[in-house]
Amino acid sequence: MKKVTAILFLFIQLSATTEFSQLFKLPILWQHYQEHKQGNKDVSFISYLTMHYLNGDVKDADYERDMQLPFKTTTHYQVASVASILPAPITTVEPPVYNHLSEIVPANDIFISSEFLSAIWQPPKA
Repeated sequence: MKKVTAILFLFIQLSATTEFSQLFKLPILWQHYQEHKQGNKDVSFISYLTMHYLNGDVKDADYERDMQLPFKTTTHYQVASVASILPAPITTVEPPVYNHLSEIVPANDIFISSEFLSAIWQPPKA
């Protein structure tokens, strides 16, 4: 019973919030094909589909009927997505890895004057 209920709810969700509801228009597709078949006996189902889906929306005598076919018009839904309800995935940021030098390079103090080093702690002179 739970499985049947879950399938029913899934079917209702898909038909109400996605383009799945366009599949309900499949009988109209077949009826419209039969209408074309009455007008021209040489029309195959493939040529009928090519005429209505691959040649664009031609405004002919049966344009209103053509727009009733599945996937000819789109329905825009404004519903909350399940993905927006679910919590965001937890991501961890790894700390950066610093490559330290294996040997210490000694500083070369020959070029630093001792006069400059003693004056750094003195107040500025005007």
